[in-house]
Parts: sequence; C-alpha cells; structure tokens
Amino acid sequence: MTRSMSCFIIGPMGSGEGPESRARLRRLKDHIVRPVLDRVSGRDVTYRVQTPFDLEAPGTAIMKDVIHAIDRADLVVADLTDANPNVFYELGITHALGRPCVPVLQRNQAVQFDIRSYRIFYIDLETNDYEADEVAYARARDALTPALRDAHEMTDDWSKLENPVIDYFHAPMTYVSPAPTLAEMYFINFVKPVVEALTRHKANQYIYDIGLAPRGSNKRNEMDQFELIDTGRRRSLDLHVVVPERIEWAKHIYADELRDMLHPIVVEGDGRSFTLWGYEQKQNGALHLLDIPTTMVGAEEAVKRRMRHPGVSHDDDEWREVEQQEVKRFAMALRNSIQTKLYSEKEQNRVRILRSDELTGDADLAWLEGFIRR
Repeated sequence: MTRSMSCFIIGPMGSGEGPESRARLRRLKDHIVRPVLDRVSGRDVTYRVQTPFDLEAPGTAIMKDVIHAIDRADLVVADLTDANPNVFYELGITHALGRPCVPVLQRNQAVQFDIRSYRIFYIDLETNDYEADEVAYARARDALTPALRDAHEMTDDWSKLENPVIDYFHAPMTYVSPAPTLAEMYFINFVKPVVEALTRHKANQYIYDIGLAPRGSNKRNEMDQFELIDTGRRRSLDLHVVVPERIEWAKHIYADELRDMLHPIVVEGDGRSFTLWGYEQKQNGALHLLDIPTTMVGAEEAVKRRMRHPGVSHDDDEWREVEQQEVKRFAMALRNSIQTKLYSEKEQNRVRILRSDELTGDADLAWLEGFIRR
C-alpha cells in the first residue's frame, strides 16, 4: 500500500519575478524538490509537495495556513534567500515542531549568524536562460539529494535532527504532547519490570516465576494457579508490544475474546505481578508475550485540541493526520526508552515494538490487525 507524505516549502513570497517571487518557489518545487523526493522516497511513498501559493485559501489568513501546513508536513524545505524575516519566523516554527528541515540559500549569499553553525545547501535559481536553468536545476538536485534523503529517513525519528531548539531542549516542542509521557509511564510501570522479570537470574536460576494457563482459562493472576514455564522455554520468551494505529482502538476491551485465542500468562515481578497474553510462533513453537498499551488513550485530548474546528469526526482526514502523529510519537518515545533505559543490549533485545498497521507481513500476528480494528 502506498504511503502518502507531505513536503512544505517555505520561502520569500514577493509578487514579482525576481528572487523574492512566486516563480522562484514554483521552480524550487517543480524542478528540484519534487523530482528528488520522487527518487529518494521509494516506490511505496508518494510525496505531496506544496508552497504557500498552493494552499487552498491564501489571503488574510495566510500565516495561519502556513503554520498549519508546517505542522502537518512530514518535512520542510526552507529557502532562506535574502533573509526574509517571515521565512525565518516560519523556520523557527519548523524547528520547534521538530520537522526535518532542509535549508537552501541562493549561491553567493551570506548565511545569517543564528544558523551559521548548521548546514546550508546552496542553489542557483536566478538565471534567465533556459539552458543555464537546466544546468542549475541539475546541480541543485545533485546538491539536495543526500539532504532530502536524510530528511525523509528522519521523518520517523527526530532524535537525529539538528537545530537550535532541539540542541537546547533535547527534544522538539511537540513533546508537550502527552504521547511521550504516556509512553514513558507505560515503560516504567510495565515494560521495564516485565523485561527484568524475564531476564534476571542468580546462579543459573531465574529470580521471578512465569506461569502459563490454557487458552480460555479464567484463572486469575495468582501464580499457584498457573503452570510454571520451564527454563528452556523462557530463554526465547520475549515481550511484543502492539501499538494500535488508531488511539480509539486502544480503548477496546479485548480480554474476554483474547482468552479464547491466547494463553493467559502471569509474570511475577518485584512486589507485583503482571497478566499478559501468550502466543506461539507457527514455525518453531516459541512462546512470546503480547500486550496492547491501553494507556495511549490519554493522547486523544491532545488530538482534539489541535483541530482547527470543534466537533471534528474521528474519521475525518484532519483528525487521522494528527492522530497518526500522536501514535508515532508514542511508539518512537517507547522505542527510545527501551534503547536508553534498559540496562543491557540483552534486555533491549527481549522487547519488540510493532504498530498494528505493520502486522500484515507477520505470519504469526497478521490476524491481530483485523482483531484490533473491530
């Protein structure tokens, strides 16, 4: 299935045909950015590339529309030619929102001091001769290809971005979103203690017990009601966290239906026990733990606050677009906690984070995507 992504180009919006012109942004879009993104993004991604002049209702609300477009963009290209103050204002918003940004500048112009320590890509769009234009376009495409490829690859990982906001706060301002905090609490209160229970041992003996019940069992989480999982089977026992692609899907109560399909498993921890679900791999019979983080439903209010108008349906394109950002932040923050806050690579390798829309190609979990969608 083709994934639709967006690139927004900010730059001078003069009315003439010189450097600060509508024509300049159109040339940058049509002859440089769009063809490069088509080449580097792969067959499964289609980019919609826009400038402020492509917005539906330019006019007195153009600044609001531009901010809206930056907020929704997967990546931004910023033409800093002539140091237009509006463009630098929009660049600051781009940095604060944590959008991958490729800054470009007309060749032979000076870089402003506040971004001088960051990489700028020089292009030439001031020629007036067709053959010279084509040469300039080709050179600009060559110059921007690595940058746009890197920006495309960073749309799912802001931790690799470099800009003044992220360098200072160590995160984009979008982290005022509850999704990273919800992910952090889920990690602290569930993922970390479960992984510790899976791995901690002393003198070749596991410290914590893990028990298994048959499918359909109504047993509660007292360990003495479960059959203990032996040492050999525990070595391959991993935790698979499936993050629903829709926030509202995390609200569903799955327990009764999952009980008929999967094994209830209780994991003994330090001071408390955790009840999960277990499924067996078809190929080798290895047992794995499964959890769906219902805690992510707390991000729904953040989506609602970012709607331009009240009462937007959850099936509306705008709602889905913002919701996907929150889901992405939850999954990314959870992965980051696993990579930085688990003690060892051995522990990190015992956790697998999957989006529900990534399950189609997994022979053992493909059924779960349709189950969660109900």
